Parts: sequence; C-alpha cells; structure tokens
Amino acid sequence: MSKGSGKMLRRLELICNILYQLSKWVSIGTTMAIVFLNSANLLSRWIFRAPFDWILEVSLILFVYAVMFAVPVLSRDKGFIRMHLIHEVLGEKRTKYINLVADCLVLAFFAYLLYEGLSLSLGQFEIHSRGLGIPRVYVTLPVPFAAALSIPIMGLHFFGHIRELKQK
Repeated sequence: MSKGSGKMLRRLELICNILYQLSKWVSIGTTMAIVFLNSANLLSRWIFRAPFDWILEVSLILFVYAVMFAVPVLSRDKGFIRMHLIHEVLGEKRTKYINLVADCLVLAFFAYLLYEGLSLSLGQFEIHSRGLGIPRVYVTLPVPFAAALSIPIMGLHFFGHIRELKQK
C-alpha cells in the first residue's frame, strides 16, 4: 500500500470518528429528551389533568432521530447481534470473507436507503403533520442523513476487511 493511500485511510478514519461521536451524542441526547418530555407529559396529565398534545408528535420525531443516529454507532461498535456459530463452524478465514460480503451488502443497502430516503424526504415539504403543523420532512430526513453517516463507516469496515485478507 502506498503512503498516500495510508494517509487517506487515516483521514477517512478521523472523519468517521467525528461522525461516530456526533451520531452517538445526538442519539443519547434525543433519547434523553424523549424520556424528559414524556415524563413531563405524564406528570402534567396526572397533576394538572391537562396533557400536552404536541409532545406525542415531538417524541415521534425525536424517536426517529434517535434510532437512525444509533445505527452508525451500533455498526461501528459491532453492537448488532452476530451469529458466533458461523465463526465456530466455518473457521476464521471463511468468516472474514462472509464479513466482507456482509459489509458490502450493508454498504449497498445504505446507498439504496440514502437514495430512496432523499427521494421520499424531498417530496414531504408540502405535507404537514397533524399535531404541530410542521413539514413531514423533519420526520423523514433522518433516514437518508443516518445512511449518509453510515456509508463512510461501513466503507472503512469494508476496506479494513480487504486489508486483513491481503495481509494473511
């Protein structure tokens, strides 16, 4: 591998680290906001007998953001459920090939999700939500945004698998 490509991979890894931290903190913050808003709504309903009608919709929007920002974090931390049986039955080298193919498929899926999510989101400007009356694009936009954040992370995994296979 040339020195230029190693420097480029380090730069890509630095960008992925920044996107990872951003995704992690946005996901944590939105989850905390959901808990706080729903707790306030619950207390308002019990104590004042007057719930906030808009909290349900805001919680839904925040939930979409929390889940879609958690996808790159879980992908990088290998937080998804893996089948260790494959590794035990097929061995280490074949498992690396399977991981390479799986990362390639996930990368293709995120590229598809980015394209379709943008197509959906850009068509949602004129449609308003029922509770707040805001454009529905705020609910659909996190899907392509999280896909865009996930693509460099999965690309880094993909090239890491290729590098591991070349070394052995």
